[in-house]
Amino acid sequence: MFASIGLVMGFGSASNLASAYGVAVSATMAVTTVLFYGVAGPRLGWGPLQAGLLAGIFLAIDVAFLGVNLFKIGAGGWLPISVAGVLTFVMATWRTGGAALARIGRRRTIPLQMLLEEREVQSLTRVPGTAVFMNNAHPDQAPPVLLHHLKHNKMLHERVVVLAILAEEVPVVPAAERVEAKELGHGFYQVIARYGFMETPDVAAAAARCCRENLSVSSDDITYYLGRPSLIPAPDGSLARRWRKHVFVFLTRNARPATQFFGVPPDRVVELGMQIRF
Repeated sequence: MFASIGLVMGFGSASNLASAYGVAVSATMAVTTVLFYGVAGPRLGWGPLQAGLLAGIFLAIDVAFLGVNLFKIGAGGWLPISVAGVLTFVMATWRTGGAALARIGRRRTIPLQMLLEEREVQSLTRVPGTAVFMNNAHPDQAPPVLLHHLKHNKMLHERVVVLAILAEEVPVVPAAERVEAKELGHGFYQVIARYGFMETPDVAAAAARCCRENLSVSSDDITYYLGRPSLIPAPDGSLARRWRKHVFVFLTRNARPATQFFGVPPDRVVELGMQIRF
């Protein structure tokens, strides 16, 4: 409400505000047409010629409208362009920084099967209970939080579940295909839970189903281990400019906590802090 009132008072006239609206609508139409061309092939099975012909007709109209509205940038069209630029920068920084952290995580981990074959791991003290370690990047790799736990605590639970949450390119994953569990030996289990892009991941439900069907233990006997990375910007790295790294750190600190996003019971979570230079 305050933003709308501020826009009306700032522009001072309906014609200036209409200029901003025209640029926003015509640019959205053009971008939507380009996205349709990219989706028509893999999703609708259209060939490049068929999709390009239809998209080209609409794009010619969209570009004509956009070209006319670009003359109104000084009269108010600068506003949607500025907002779009800020949002694009934020999303690109989040994606680039996330990819950089994923590469660092891959360098810090080892194959899960290799971890199980190490004698030091097999001879560790085992305590009663079930521990669930999140591993969303690569299901076949040992989670960094698990390696961090072994390095500092020198122990393992009787049952260790390595749980990966994978996003599928479908709206909803059938319940029968939701959870896949496999025993790896030495008390280790690999669990993969799949969710569609219209669904919210529920780690507690996936772990409870695995324990009920594969481990025959109560879900109240589960402890969830999550990593809480502390990001330290370094002079080099994937984000070329240091100030952009500080923007990514700010976004990370204000992101939704993993316990809320994945539906993990907060009273059964152990978070391990890890410093990461990127």
